[in-house]
Amino acid sequence: MAEEDKKKMNISSDKAMPSDADSQTGSRQDGFAGTLRHVDLIDLIQMCCLSNASMGIRVSRASENGSIFIHDGKIVHAVCNDLYGENAFYRIMAWQGGSFETLNVSSFPETTIDQNYQFLLIEAARIADESAEQKKASKKDPLNQELRVLIVDDSTMMRRALSDMIGSDKRITVAGTAKNGEEALGQLGELKPDIITLDVNMPVMNGNSALKHIMIQSPCPVIIISSLGEKAFANIFDFLRLGAVDFIKKPDKKEDLAKHSAALVKKIFTAAMADIDNFTRVKAPAIVESEQPPNAGQGCEQLIIISSGVGGYAELIRLAPFLRPDNKTGLIIFQDMPLEFTEPVSDYLNRISRMNFMPLTSKSELVAGCCYLTPHGSVARYHNDVSGGVGKNGSIFLEPRTLFGGDNGSMLHLFCNSVAESFAGRIMVVVLSGADVGNISGLRNIRKKGGQLIMQRLDTCLLSHPLETIREEGLADHEMTPDEIAEYIGGCA
Repeated sequence: MAEEDKKKMNISSDKAMPSDADSQTGSRQDGFAGTLRHVDLIDLIQMCCLSNASMGIRVSRASENGSIFIHDGKIVHAVCNDLYGENAFYRIMAWQGGSFETLNVSSFPETTIDQNYQFLLIEAARIADESAEQKKASKKDPLNQELRVLIVDDSTMMRRALSDMIGSDKRITVAGTAKNGEEALGQLGELKPDIITLDVNMPVMNGNSALKHIMIQSPCPVIIISSLGEKAFANIFDFLRLGAVDFIKKPDKKEDLAKHSAALVKKIFTAAMADIDNFTRVKAPAIVESEQPPNAGQGCEQLIIISSGVGGYAELIRLAPFLRPDNKTGLIIFQDMPLEFTEPVSDYLNRISRMNFMPLTSKSELVAGCCYLTPHGSVARYHNDVSGGVGKNGSIFLEPRTLFGGDNGSMLHLFCNSVAESFAGRIMVVVLSGADVGNISGLRNIRKKGGQLIMQRLDTCLLSHPLETIREEGLADHEMTPDEIAEYIGGCA
């Protein structure tokens, strides 16, 4: 069976699967310990039932968690969020990926499932197939079908301005407007919007509360539209943690409205391609103190490049706490963000990571122990301007995209081409949800020179289609979940 046709899970446990005697007495101390990867959840359940095992299986996918309980080879109970019994079991089995862990259970919960395991697995497969067909039939092609947008903002003037901007593209219809979150929630069932634009600060129900309810009541892509300010930036990151797809600042009188309208419309079409089944919440990271490695400021011997796009903000927030500076490795992050956002994004990531984050300027010296963030609308290239090769302090130059012929290349592939030779065999590229990979010539060059390429697993991406070319070309050394990527990079940086 092809990998994409299988519900791949990972199993991780610090104990081997227990026998019945182990579960009952808890007396056995010997046995095996280890990690089993790329195993089907269905196969594990069948094995447990056929061997008359007794255990619990904790299953996680993105922000959802569930548990399945097997007693003497019979599935007796399942719980998933607010679901119990068979409905919870079918919900868990419908997930296309995630992780699971076997558990010793000393006392089993009340039985809520009476059907035998063969019936349950066949029914779960049928429900999953029907759901996939319905999803495929209902999925819109944003380039060929009309999109319906709900605008939520407490300002009458801003609602009117946004309506005019969005309505400038005939493929988009403003389905409705709301002056606060409570009013918006009341319209979801009737309007069934494809996209919601959401203000941050509103009376009655603010954007934060509204977003949480939207993701529970009627999940759909949400774009945050906010005025800029120190407090606004902090709020925006909270929204991205809670499932918002993207953000854009509110238009002002000094701007070219036509240009701003084009940017908003582009974000709407991109957000419309998001996979709502992969919306995720990231817990608020703990605040940590930055670390300075010994001999900080040296040139890099190794380089890690992280490219992220729509849906990738949450993954960056998840990844940052795992990064630790050393005196050999430098990092650069390509994230599609306006220039004015690079500094507050750096400040935010600095608070939750030991790594030193900084905006990439017009000419930045590439040093170990630092992570550079690139802005939108420019491209970066590396120049090893000091003799001696790898390990010396070369520089990253930031230049307008127009110098490279408009949009003929993404920031990622142009930069990869500029560093492939200097860091041959000492470079890792990590590609996250929605990353603009361009024509992948740079990624091919990195692999040709002995570099490593890690990509986020497609079934966990909020926006997967930009990464599909990498899979089709067979360029990735590994496809990983966000948590696996965080652990893997954490061991390298």
